[in-house]
Amino acid sequence: MNALLEHPNIDVNLPDETGATPLWYAIAQKHTDVALRLLRHPGVDITREHIDTEETCIYKACNNGLVEVVQALLEHPNISTIINKSAAENGNAPIHACIRLQKDDPQILRQKKTECLIALISHPGKRYFYFICYF
Repeated sequence: MNALLEHPNIDVNLPDETGATPLWYAIAQKHTDVALRLLRHPGVDITREHIDTEETCIYKACNNGLVEVVQALLEHPNISTIINKSAAENGNAPIHACIRLQKDDPQILRQKKTECLIALISHPGKRYFYFICYF
């Protein structure tokens, strides 16, 4: 993977027909190590959405309880452009993914979603207090 990421002719953001990028797929398939490696690439675009679901990478990471990936995304310089974008357009804000616990979610996923929620509300400059009241 490192050889591919270092090759000058490889586009790490090349989407498929649904708009999903390699980063989105790594997160969707819960491949934390691959997602973190992609996030270290200087050219990675974290702002793309899946066309069908309109899910961003951070939404998907929260939904899957990928705490390390959420934290890495929150440290990305472009996070401010997308952290609230989905909420304004379609109601799929990353924080919603943390709050929406399904009754069939295993306990470990519930715990991971809670950790993602804490990472989101701890992010500087974001005011999520009203969601905490809801939660």
